[in-house]
Amino acid sequence: MPYIEILGDYWGELCASKEEASRWADELLDITRLELAERSPCDPKTLTRAAREYVQDRPVFALEAGMLALRWLLGGYGYEIRRLDVWDAYHATMDATAELDAIEENRARIRRMLQTFESPHPEIAHIIETELQTDERDRDAKPE
Repeated sequence: MPYIEILGDYWGELCASKEEASRWADELLDITRLELAERSPCDPKTLTRAAREYVQDRPVFALEAGMLALRWLLGGYGYEIRRLDVWDAYHATMDATAELDAIEENRARIRRMLQTFESPHPEIAHIIETELQTDERDRDAKPE
């Protein structure tokens, strides 16, 4: 009998407990989903929805899903993309960065993405750039 077919019977024992096994399975699924989404074009709206829905429970997954949404938007993927879709992807990504307390680091990642990725739709890059500038202005205007 192939190993993979009996894995389910022993999964909890292999990982010390069923709870630990479930946690590892969830993490492995997130890694697999992100890897697949990075390798082949997918709908940025789906990635944005994932980023928005998992920001509290799995913020690392939400952040990476949001970054991939921005990447595919810049690449010209998605059906009937509107300004609101780009805005939503950006803010879902930034919500995840705030949850992880890594705002500046991920703003820099988005800037690098904008600088290194030649978008066939410059208006999308412009929307993202405008949001970055607005966030930075808001941050600088807050009293400490």
